[in-house]
Amino acid sequence: MTMKKRLALIQASILVVVILTGVVWFHGSIRPDTTQYANAGRLAVKALAAGSSFAELSQHPQQLPSLMSSLGASGIALLNSNGVVIDGTGRFVPGELISTPSTANTTVQTRNAGGEVTVIAAAHVAGTKGHDSVIIDLHYRTSQSEAIAMTVRIFEALTVALLVGLLLSWGVGHWIRKQTFGLELDELKELIQEQEAMFHGIREGVIGLDDDGHFQFANSGAIDLLKLPQRYLGRPARVLIPDGRLQSAILGEVTGRDTIVVHNDRILVINRRHVEAHGTPLGYVVTINDRTESEALMRELDSMLGLTDALRAQAHDFSNRMHTVVGLIEMGATREAIEFATDLTLRDTQLMSRLTDEIANPIIVALLLAKSAVAAERNVEFQLGGAVLLPVELAYANDLVTVIGNLLDNAIEATQGLPNAWVAVRLLRNETELIVEVTDSGPGVRVDERDSIFVDGFTTKTIGKGLRRGLGLAMVRQLVERYHGHIEVSNDVGACFQVTLPGIFEPESREGALHDNSPEA
Repeated sequence: MTMKKRLALIQASILVVVILTGVVWFHGSIRPDTTQYANAGRLAVKALAAGSSFAELSQHPQQLPSLMSSLGASGIALLNSNGVVIDGTGRFVPGELISTPSTANTTVQTRNAGGEVTVIAAAHVAGTKGHDSVIIDLHYRTSQSEAIAMTVRIFEALTVALLVGLLLSWGVGHWIRKQTFGLELDELKELIQEQEAMFHGIREGVIGLDDDGHFQFANSGAIDLLKLPQRYLGRPARVLIPDGRLQSAILGEVTGRDTIVVHNDRILVINRRHVEAHGTPLGYVVTINDRTESEALMRELDSMLGLTDALRAQAHDFSNRMHTVVGLIEMGATREAIEFATDLTLRDTQLMSRLTDEIANPIIVALLLAKSAVAAERNVEFQLGGAVLLPVELAYANDLVTVIGNLLDNAIEATQGLPNAWVAVRLLRNETELIVEVTDSGPGVRVDERDSIFVDGFTTKTIGKGLRRGLGLAMVRQLVERYHGHIEVSNDVGACFQVTLPGIFEPESREGALHDNSPEA
């Protein structure tokens, strides 16, 4: 319920309570003393019932109006023993049934309304055989003193109602002050304005959840990162955030600090913290830090470092070869020096020629050449088990670089330092699908970790200085899911990752597809 509706409801409730209090107090205070009027009515009806004149009048009912006028009554009637009006005038109608006690000789009923008192008195008529009764209806106006007393009581009722209203208003004010943590309205207004400016000026996303996981607030950064709808307040995060690691991290199902999540091409770092004020739990605050740009720079730096390592390895290898050639020439073994240099040149150009002829795409060729140089520098043999001709202009080249590069990096790191280490890559085609297979001679992947290795932030490697681990395979998984492909992990000699990416190739004839799909050993 909004504050406007809540205050309107409170004000209406206070008004109703004040009115009811005034009515009850007034109704209980304006009762005049009806004893004197009841006694007067009792004397009048007893005198009328005992007089022989009324017994005679009962035989002449036409004289009842004059008698009613002389008494100043509003009605007069003669009743039989059953309470039925035999003859009556004024407010009493012949044949009307009037309930009167049959045991008492005289009965009196009084009621007050405003400044008037009504007395209805009945008595048995003397000298009648059928126990007939006479009943009269008298009206008396209260005295001036009673009217003044009644006015005083009205003011008393209004005063009591006003005090009740003031007490309730004070209670509402105390409740509102408690809800605003003791801040006055002007202070609260200034605080909200300052916090709104600061809150939405933060680039990182900040959201607030209650204990049930419903949104309490979110700044502009969180709305943009999570793609929240316009009306998100009060709605459950489990409904507005898609299933996955992001939802689990925000709802606290994944615990820990700086939880890494890959979501919609964004690398997010999630932190969740329980908050309270003055001992009262308020829920949870979740911060969402977008690390996409910094991670892109880190990965670009890693690529540059890898390229530097490859160039350094090539320079080191070239220097060793030149030293060998120079040594052979100094020894006079000119023919051996020429054969050695020629063999090296042919061996260096063999892989480049094969990659260029069988893959063609310059971006993928350059990637594989760089990874082969890194593998050679780390004493890991690089093998090309099979290749498929890729278009020179390939729209998905950057995504393929991410998939192949991350798989090869993991394979090289898993095998370096092992005897007879090797990594192998195969690129195969199945109609419009591209199959990337990377195998190594490392220790393989444990069965219980085959699902965990694709979780954001999961790693089994030692985190080096300046490097962030646990994102490579998570990004591969996200790309595969975007292409609606799949990943298979198995253990052969070492680990074997097979990634299938549909829709990479345009549909071709059956003969062309078979020709491109012929692997080389």
